[in-house]
Amino acid sequence: MKRFSSFLWAGAAGVFLSACAYTPLYAPKHQAHVMVGAVTVSNPDILPGERRTAQDVSRELKQRFPSLDPNGYSLRVSLFEDLGTLAVQRSATVARAEVVLTATFTLTDAAGTDVLIADVVSRAAYNVEETPFSTESGRRYARLTAARNVAQEVALRVSQYLKNHPETP
Repeated sequence: MKRFSSFLWAGAAGVFLSACAYTPLYAPKHQAHVMVGAVTVSNPDILPGERRTAQDVSRELKQRFPSLDPNGYSLRVSLFEDLGTLAVQRSATVARAEVVLTATFTLTDAAGTDVLIADVVSRAAYNVEETPFSTESGRRYARLTAARNVAQEVALRVSQYLKNHPETP
């Protein structure tokens, strides 16, 4: 009986919430025609960590825009990564560093016209520890966090553009 009442309440909540006419910004009908193209790192001295960042951004965007339609929109992303240091205390004995990931992305329609060009910046801090392994682990997680933030912001801006320009390419 408890199980039946749980299903009844869940069904009633679903019906109630579906009646509010809420439409997500990233509705699937707007994503149907976006194909993620190349995601590259534009640093001249590419290190393995930066290549991994490009893979993370590409994976996140391909999950959000799974289309393989060459007649739709195409999304290209170029990444630039910079590492900076921060001093937390006045004596600068506690150090933190940050990964600054800048992405320039271009959304191109089927005719080859660039319809949206924008930049996104994400910063993720990590501790500089006495042990190199701890510092490297923090840097790796900061890169992953920055990559996810960049991918999310790019996806939101592309979705917003597609919602405001509903015509298909």
